[in-house]
Amino acid sequence: MNVEKQKAWLWEKKQQQDALPKYANPVLLSRDLKRKAETLDRFCKPIMTKLRPPPAKPQPFPTETPPAQPQTAEQQQVTDGSSPTPPTTASEPMDTDKSV
Repeated sequence: MNVEKQKAWLWEKKQQQDALPKYANPVLLSRDLKRKAETLDRFCKPIMTKLRPPPAKPQPFPTETPPAQPQTAEQQQVTDGSSPTPPTTASEPMDTDKSV
């Protein structure tokens, strides 16, 4: 049972049906379509209802610790207990939109 075979069969029957005049007996019958659909459903249903495999477990990260980085002078002051220097402020005032 192949889906491509079913498509080819349907396309062939449709071409035959299109070639017939409107008053002739049909080549493509609804019972044939229903039978093909049931056959295809019996083939596909087990595949569609099959349970998915469980997701793969994530691998644990290595427990190595990164090497210690030297601290900057500012970080050393903070760890010593002294307060860090405050940020410098701009000498010019900020431009603000005063139009209301």
